[in-house]
Amino acid sequence: MSLLVLLLRLGVGAALLFAGVTKLLDPAAFATALERYQLFPSWALAPLAHLLPPLELLTGAGLLLNRLPRGAAGLATALSAGFVLSLGSAWARGLDVDCGCFGAALTSNVPFALARAGGLLGASALLLFRLTRADPPRDVDSGRPAA
Repeated sequence: MSLLVLLLRLGVGAALLFAGVTKLLDPAAFATALERYQLFPSWALAPLAHLLPPLELLTGAGLLLNRLPRGAAGLATALSAGFVLSLGSAWARGLDVDCGCFGAALTSNVPFALARAGGLLGASALLLFRLTRADPPRDVDSGRPAA
């Protein structure tokens, strides 16, 4: 495993673990932050506020502990893309939202939060790319790389 992959795994994993913990500590505040984005129906806010933090925790832990790293990197990329799209949508519509990305621990304005989420997306996508290229899937019968 290359040093770059290790650093990306640890950095993205730590960011997602931190984000998940801070939101898990106050799901009501996270639901309020989600509501400000005006993207979800009101009935979906509480389920999302209770579902996303554990997903971030599991994804971050998977990366930090190197358990199913390709799957965790794929989830990290999908979560990060969702963050970027949500923040970009809010910014484009002129909404003044508190990111909610890291709970009350790190509040920031939308442009800064969008740049941070974009960085996380780039790191996650690069990690996924490197993990996929480093160990291609093998054909079960022959042991050779699959076509």
